[in-house]
Amino acid sequence: MKSSEKKLADTLIGEAVISIIQDKKPITSPALLNKLNAMLGRELDSVRLQILQNIIHEITALTAAKERDFSSHNEISQQQHGNKKFH
Repeated sequence: MKSSEKKLADTLIGEAVISIIQDKKPITSPALLNKLNAMLGRELDSVRLQILQNIIHEITALTAAKERDFSSHNEISQQQHGNKKFH
């Protein structure tokens, strides 16, 4: 990603976060994705559209990876605790 595209991506994320704060909602991945998708639906500029699509794709991928890691960690933890014997 070019420096100008990175700056635009940061600006768009910032706009989304500010909007969530103004709505008095917690900043979460789903809230951010909802706001970015709403921005995508209103955007007319092709460059901003592409950057929004890229941001949404990246956040979706990171969120999915985080959920997979969390699930794996929970499974391992449950297996370890399930193997303990109590006397």
